[in-house]
Amino acid sequence: MKYLVEELENVGVTLIAVEALNNVSYSISTNRSTLELRVINDSYKTSIRLKGLNLDNLYDEKNGHIHLSETSCGYVRLKRKTQALTNRISLVDLPDDKWNIERFKKMQGFQIACNNCKLVVLDSEVNIKKISEMPSEFWAEFMDYWHCHKPTIGESKTDAKPYDYYKELKPRLNEVLVGNTYFQTIGSTIDRKVVVQTDGSVDCSNCRSTLGYKEGSEILVLEKQNLQLQDTFKELSEDYPGYLVVLARILSLLKFNSTRYFALKTGGQKPIFIWVLAYDCSVAYTGNELVQRAYKLLYKDSWDRPPSSMEDIQLSDDLLDSFLQQLTKIHELIPENLKMFNGWKVSYMSIEDTNPI
Repeated sequence: MKYLVEELENVGVTLIAVEALNNVSYSISTNRSTLELRVINDSYKTSIRLKGLNLDNLYDEKNGHIHLSETSCGYVRLKRKTQALTNRISLVDLPDDKWNIERFKKMQGFQIACNNCKLVVLDSEVNIKKISEMPSEFWAEFMDYWHCHKPTIGESKTDAKPYDYYKELKPRLNEVLVGNTYFQTIGSTIDRKVVVQTDGSVDCSNCRSTLGYKEGSEILVLEKQNLQLQDTFKELSEDYPGYLVVLARILSLLKFNSTRYFALKTGGQKPIFIWVLAYDCSVAYTGNELVQRAYKLLYKDSWDRPPSSMEDIQLSDDLLDSFLQQLTKIHELIPENLKMFNGWKVSYMSIEDTNPI
């Protein structure tokens, strides 16, 4: 039995769908945060715990109550009463990334380690005195396109600093800049923790796994998918899966350019086209509890006439594979008649979709 519960908070619609067995019907009842699916003609029942789902002020326009009686894939679409739509969230208010600056500020102590050998590279108690947010991972693009007259400093042309001085955000000693998909610091902050190779690769000094790359003369970029976050107070650790890197890039461009269409490309694979259909969903699919702040993503591998507003995102093969595997995994958990939408495959993804520490 497959099921899907999708809450679109911003438009006040909740969809509850069940893929039933032949000649079996189901009823749905709600009690606060628990949604119960019960087989009508049998004593068997199962409950889906949906902690956090807003089931208040919902009504079924057709029947006035929540009931399923379809024999193959029954579903009911519920609408929230107008006066209950009070907590609409803007896209710009949503975080782009799981390891964001607000989360670090709430932690009582943390370490960032090599994901392979667990060597601690950054420690909030040792070599991090200040942690700051990157204004945007597209900082250079901001500087290129938002300035009609490129800025300079100084009283005269002789002591004015060049425009390129501003294109590079350089952290100070023991400062870390947090981007959506990476951390930036300088070599003296993580001295002897990493080795910078001649090709610019930044490797772990212990196991020689690649952690990131060197940018410019001093800046070291540590990519999150190569790292592990350790909460030293709770004694818990958390990895950063590759698919979240791709999702973070999509969300950055979604806010930056206000486009919902993306082409994910690599050097050796066919592109994958993504359509961000909805944001800030609460969703539960077969065998999983409620995931909040999810994005409804449609995807396909061919498109005859893509829109001019579509953004290209270049990825490594392993990142694209990770993203596609996650999309496919969730797609297969959706009831059959909801898997497709106008030729697109339907899936969901959230930056909170892995166990947070």
